[in-house]
Amino acid sequence: MEARSIEELVYQHFFLGAHRGLDDVELKIINKGPSEVLLREREAQWVDRLRSLSPLGLNVDDFFIRKKKR
Repeated sequence: MEARSIEELVYQHFFLGAHRGLDDVELKIINKGPSEVLLREREAQWVDRLRSLSPLGLNVDDFFIRKKKR
């Protein structure tokens, strides 16, 4: 299987599926933190909680989740 760029994955998700393009995009700040490390840990928690790793979601790397489980 050929690796696809994040841009290609986002495009395919929002423009080739059941979505209406960028009309379906909504951004929200859900966490703030005092450090990049803490923010990355929180991001990993959200990726895990929302099950947003590819192929179910758009996140293509679970580096922070794997690192925490070691």
